[in-house]
Amino acid sequence: MLLRRRLLCGIGYPNSEILMNKQTFIYRVTSDNIIKNNFRSHCHTMSVPPIQQRGFILPISLIMLLLMAMISISGSQTTTLEERMASNLYDRNIAFQAAESALREAVTTLCPLPLAPDHCVAVPVAILNLTNKTITCSTTCICLLGLCPYSTTVKPEFYSSTFNWLSDKTFTYGGALSNIPTAQKPRYVIEMIAPALSGSTIVTFRITVIAWGVNPNTVVKLQTVHKIDYSGSDSVVL
Repeated sequence: MLLRRRLLCGIGYPNSEILMNKQTFIYRVTSDNIIKNNFRSHCHTMSVPPIQQRGFILPISLIMLLLMAMISISGSQTTTLEERMASNLYDRNIAFQAAESALREAVTTLCPLPLAPDHCVAVPVAILNLTNKTITCSTTCICLLGLCPYSTTVKPEFYSSTFNWLSDKTFTYGGALSNIPTAQKPRYVIEMIAPALSGSTIVTFRITVIAWGVNPNTVVKLQTVHKIDYSGSDSVVL
């Protein structure tokens, strides 16, 4: 409609029909002066102001792009963190299972020939230095070949943060473990925390195990107290 009005405004001939919004005006004039004046007035009233472009789309698009980038970065960081957590949990589970295996082996070391659960034929040679009190604590409690003397006043040396668990002062787990290097096999020490009382053959031990995962920074320590009845033993070794 506006296009037609503009074209008609530019014709300038008499007897022209000018179609307006919702109304039709027919100008029938014979005087050039009247035609000129009428058309000048009409063209002036039909002038359309230019459309002002404010450019809202560009800043909104940039803001949306920034938000999408922030969401993508946040999602990527969350995914990476979850992967690391899953990997650490898996590695800790491997170390825990290795420690459990070493703990079972330590119990077997205490009683390789059980008559029944926690009931052994005799004190094994591997721990005789403990049961016959060959190694004891003085000012310090020094471990020897995996056997650590116990004292109510002095802590064994393996409680120290500087204790070398990979030294010959510990037992090395003898079993095979998948995914774990041989140099990082679990280690354990055995303490006799309660010798057999007079007329008794029951001895109380404490076993401490340390194990590593595939990552050497993944460390698990387990500790258990175990009582064994050496009913078939010579009372001299108890």
